[in-house]
Amino acid sequence: MVFEQGHFVDRPGRVRVRVNDGDAPRVGGTAVETHDGTFRVPAAESDDILEA
Repeated sequence: MVFEQGHFVDRPGRVRVRVNDGDAPRVGGTAVETHDGTFRVPAAESDDILEA
């Protein structure tokens, strides 16, 4: 997956995420850090929409 944001405010960033079965997620790309926090993924049985 590739995530992009920040173009509208002239702070573009791109993050690539790769997940292979049984492996830890790999994250890479370019970005400008403006916030710090924790991202939590809901349980697999949950149908909730992720919002950030």
